[in-house]
Amino acid sequence: MPDSVSRLREQIEKHYRERKDIPEDVSVSREEVRTWIADMARRAPQIQGATHILKFTAPDAPRAGANILKRLPQRDDTDFVGTHSVGAKVAVDVTGNAAALDVYKFLKLEHAGRSFMEFAVAEDPEFLKALSPSLDEARTWAKAFAGIFKPLESFRPASHTSGKQVYWPMGGDEYHILAPLFSSGLVHEVHTRVQKAKFGDEAKARREDRRQGRRYEGEIHDYARLLTQKFGGTKAQNISQLNSERRGGAYLLSSLPPVWRSPSVRAPLKIESVFGPEVLGYRNRRILEDLKNHLAKGRATKEVRERRDDLIDEIFMDIMNYAISLREELVPGWSKRVECKLKMEERLWLDPLRSDSDFSERRRNADWQEGVARRFAKWLNRNIQVEDDPMGDPEFEEWRRRMMDVLRAYDREYGNE
Repeated sequence: MPDSVSRLREQIEKHYRERKDIPEDVSVSREEVRTWIADMARRAPQIQGATHILKFTAPDAPRAGANILKRLPQRDDTDFVGTHSVGAKVAVDVTGNAAALDVYKFLKLEHAGRSFMEFAVAEDPEFLKALSPSLDEARTWAKAFAGIFKPLESFRPASHTSGKQVYWPMGGDEYHILAPLFSSGLVHEVHTRVQKAKFGDEAKARREDRRQGRRYEGEIHDYARLLTQKFGGTKAQNISQLNSERRGGAYLLSSLPPVWRSPSVRAPLKIESVFGPEVLGYRNRRILEDLKNHLAKGRATKEVRERRDDLIDEIFMDIMNYAISLREELVPGWSKRVECKLKMEERLWLDPLRSDSDFSERRRNADWQEGVARRFAKWLNRNIQVEDDPMGDPEFEEWRRRMMDVLRAYDREYGNE
């Protein structure tokens, strides 16, 4: 047996052990692995490779025909940014049944500089031998895997009743009906570049040099007024694989022209907490009312629970955006003003760049996060109480835990720059 076949088999078995959480000292039979590969091949048609995906704007849309896999030649001679700006290097996403996304993880494995998907598409003889001793069986599996990335011509283009449509004027009384698709590949490229600019080791080192007044080489890229849009709620994997890797987040850049100017942000003065009717209660009044009405239907069904989670995700997103707006729009140290009556925990959260040493030290200890999280949980429980189904300790603990996650995420991205 060629060495490459043996190495491929070892790699397949290693991935199988990792997926099944099987220790190294436990033997695994070829038949176990074969059954596992056969199951993946059976489920492969449940997912589809695509660069443009309908589910981002119409989550209920079916898989087949609703998405496009199209890599365009790179072009720099246009006045707008699109998938063509990335060219053939654009990331290919996978959408469909979230329970079958593990198939794509298997096909992303690489050997000798090539992915398993490339081996499957080419029906590489050594890869086929590694899959199964039966050539016919291995070829059947490889065709199933390769089918994930069938070209557009293999599907009958189809939209969905929830899909967006645009009437594009062609002159006179003629219009073309366009069905815009979300470019997941372009969004992933933007996300990758922004993450590198914000959190890459080189970027962090340059920012530190700039803060210390030291000379540095290279460029520092900043993205003003950056927002994050979430897709899929608590189940980002139901939209696509890349959306799951981004935890449902897609960066939104400030669009120019026209120049977008956010309304002036006021410091939360003369109140003891932003968790009240004056600030977050006012900003989220519609969502809180929708949530309360929705919970009045009862909490037993899957549909009610999922809708509840989506609405609460909106509240968390607004809280994060509010904290970011205070950090970016107000002069650091506003919480020292005599008119500021906020509890110390909330000052530590909302005025992260305040520089007095006592304050900075207390903020680094991070004990304040627990106080903020508990205050939020109490506020949310109070605002969504339903007479026949009151919120209690389990809900309080859930909101507290999730708010802690939000505060930690905020601190990682925005707290100490």
